[in-house]
Amino acid sequence: MENKQLTKILKKYYSDAMVKAIKSNKFRPSYEKMLLMRDNDGIKLDFWADVRSKIIKKPKKNATPKPNN
Repeated sequence: MENKQLTKILKKYYSDAMVKAIKSNKFRPSYEKMLLMRDNDGIKLDFWADVRSKIIKKPKKNATPKPNN
C-alpha cells in the first residue's frame, strides 16, 4: 500500500498525530477500527503487524539515487 493512500484512510479515523504514530509502528489501531478498515477500505488484519515494512514509498521526482560505496 502506498504511503499517501494509507495516510488518507487513517485520517478518516484518527488525528494527524495518531496517524504518524501508527505509521511509525508506535501504536496500532484499535481492533474495532481495524475491522472497520477491513470492511470499508480492504485492509487485511495482518497488515497491522508491521505497518512500516508494508508501506511502499515512492522516490521523489527530482531525487538522485545515492551511490553505493
